[in-house]
Amino acid sequence: MALSAEDKANVRSFWENIRGDIDEIGREALERTFLTFPSTKIYFPDFDLSPGSDQVRDQGSKVIIALSDAVDNMDDLEDALDALAELHAFRLRVDPINFRFLTHGMLVSMSSRYPEDFTPAVHSSMDKFLTSVSEVLTSKYR
Repeated sequence: MALSAEDKANVRSFWENIRGDIDEIGREALERTFLTFPSTKIYFPDFDLSPGSDQVRDQGSKVIIALSDAVDNMDDLEDALDALAELHAFRLRVDPINFRFLTHGMLVSMSSRYPEDFTPAVHSSMDKFLTSVSEVLTSKYR
């Protein structure tokens, strides 16, 4: 999915606005994903998946670090996310649908924390961006 110049500007601007809160958004998005889509828990058999656990917080931070890198490298997502795509496809073998589940959790967390900033245009751009990230992460599965 190609991101327009307007989409990229919306994503960058919104990401800058939420930068101070992104670790909490990552944690909350994972918690939402685990609650809404319990099948996603299978990839974390040794984790304490209770809300607020250190392991969920740490994994949420990893997700956010990867997304921050993707925001900084929107013009070359394939290169920026190549190692992560390889990890998920070949070592972790994550079912690709889980990226869409996490995208949903991210969008809900961002919109609930920043309702004034999460305009319809930002929502659309963030959805396109996260879908693009998901597409890159699943590209190694083919």
